[in-house]
Amino acid sequence: MSYHVAAYLVSGQRLEALTKGKSQLAEVWKDVEAGEHTKRFAQSLDEGFADDFKDGCPDTYRALLTLMQGKAQEATEWEYMYGYALQLLCETYGQALTNDGFTELTSVEYLLDLEVFSAKVLNFRVYDDFFAMPPALPLPLSEYPMVGFLPLSRAKPLAKGFVELNLEHPEFGEGLSTLQSWVDHMLTEKKDLITFFY
Repeated sequence: MSYHVAAYLVSGQRLEALTKGKSQLAEVWKDVEAGEHTKRFAQSLDEGFADDFKDGCPDTYRALLTLMQGKAQEATEWEYMYGYALQLLCETYGQALTNDGFTELTSVEYLLDLEVFSAKVLNFRVYDDFFAMPPALPLPLSEYPMVGFLPLSRAKPLAKGFVELNLEHPEFGEGLSTLQSWVDHMLTEKKDLITFFY
């Protein structure tokens, strides 16, 4: 089994506004439809979960509506759809980053091993800080996708730590280099980071 990692530079304030009933779905959906990639992403979600729709799972449009109304945290079924709806917002209004160090990810344990390898030097937890959902995100608890949020305020201290790591390490070097590039982009673009793991 293989896993996928996606990372985006975003404005946390804009995402908050989009998920607290301060925006109109019609306008957002128009932006989704206007982009070739975002339109295809929304279609792939509906195609991928079509069997679940028969059992009551909301389609992408309805999941996005619930998320934007600020009601997704109340969901007790089909929780994963709201995580993917949030990813659609990031596809539409964020900047996708490369995930070169995670293209052949076959186990969640790799993230935990990466955390152990880097924790003492970086003084942060890779799994918790990059991939575990903080309470502030407007999502119900769900096993997948795992969603992480790293505010810009955390980027500068992290950037200093990466220079002390062995980025040539045969097992963890590529993953750490990818994380470092995400943090560098945060500092350059003055944006927050959001990640999805599934």
